[in-house]
Parts: sequence; structure tokens; C-alpha cells
Amino acid sequence: MIPISIIAGIAGGAFGYFIEGIMKLFKKGKPLQKKEVYILSLVFLFVIVGLAILIPLKLQLNWNAYNSPHIISDIGLIQKTPFDPNTMNKSKIINGNRCILNFELREKGAELFWNNKTYKVKFGEHAFVVLDNSGKPFINESLEGYDYIREVICLPLDMVSSSESLLAVFADLRATSGNSILHFFSSKGECVFQELIANINSIYLGSDLDSGESLLVLEYYNSKKIVYRPLKTL
Repeated sequence: MIPISIIAGIAGGAFGYFIEGIMKLFKKGKPLQKKEVYILSLVFLFVIVGLAILIPLKLQLNWNAYNSPHIISDIGLIQKTPFDPNTMNKSKIINGNRCILNFELREKGAELFWNNKTYKVKFGEHAFVVLDNSGKPFINESLEGYDYIREVICLPLDMVSSSESLLAVFADLRATSGNSILHFFSSKGECVFQELIANINSIYLGSDLDSGESLLVLEYYNSKKIVYRPLKTL
């Protein structure tokens, strides 16, 4: 707030000098009268107060919108639907090759088995990376601008109709923010879906009763559940 107020003061001062210059121009170099000085002072004051209020308010509104739940990117490969137990195989909750990496082990990394290949997952404060066997980044996702990452969960979604599978990556952010960012990556390492979500209690995979394909389930703290269903693979 202090730097913003200083900037607003400087801007207000510059505006005041600008108005003073305009008035002197119209007065053809004549000195300003006391009444005119008072008017300039009031204009100067209103500009400073207005900027000191409006600039922080605008920045706060932008920050709130940026950090409120919303779909960040979507190319149409993921379908979101309310949880329906009649379409899910309750007896078969798939843990598969779940990879959980907490904050303490973020630099050491954790092993991930996906699409018949072994990868290593690591993360820093504002980015996570999936490395291939040679140590080269296969996925390198920056979350700069959001809260720091405190945990990463990776879940491959096996597709019965395809030899490939999508990878769901759940980046849990600072605990007090309550926010997380869900990603889906194709077998080529491309991000096909990204969403900022809040107040998630658990994340797991189930299977579709008809197709047998994996479905990602997010359960909120209010017990509401949302299912993410891959429509096809790239």
C-alpha cells in the first residue's frame, strides 16, 4: 500500500503541475491569484486521494478475480459433470500409479509411471516439472503469479479405447489460500486443460461402469463431488 500511495502522490503532483502550467498559459504568464491557488490545491488533493483509493482497489479486484475459481484453459478434451454413483464402479476405486510429492521432498522428486514409461516429478515454489529417463523436462509448467505450491499429485487416466493415457496433475497451493490448480496433459506433454479450484478435500480415480475408463473425481469439503471425464486423447 505504501509504494502505491507514493506513486499516486507523484502522479497527483505531476497532474497538479500540468494544471498549473495550463492555467499560466491561459493567463499569459501572469501570476496566479489566491483563489486560483486554492482551486489548484483542491484539484491536487482530490487527484491524490482519488488515485490512492482507486489504484489499490483496482489491483485488489484484479487479484481477487485472478485467484477465484475459474477454468484457465480448455481445448475441449475434458468434460465436467456432477458425480453420479450410478455411472461409477463403487467397488473399484483405482489408485493406479498415483504419485504424491510433498513440499519436503520437492527437490528430491518422486517416481511416476505413465504410458509405460518412468518419469520423475519435481517442483519449486511456482513451477513443477516431469522429467524423462534422460533427465530432460517432458512437462515444465509455470504457475508464476499464484501462491506457492505445497504438494503435487499425479494420476494417469488409463483409456480403454486408446493405447495412451492422459495425466492429471493436481498442484495444491498455499494451505491458507485454499486454492489448487488441476491440469490434464496429453501423452505429448501438452496441457489440454487447466483450472483453478478451491476447497478440495480429496482427489481420486474411479472407473466408468460402461466403458471401464478412468474418471477423475474431486470431492469438496462440503461433500460436493465433480467428475472429470476425458472425451478423447490427442
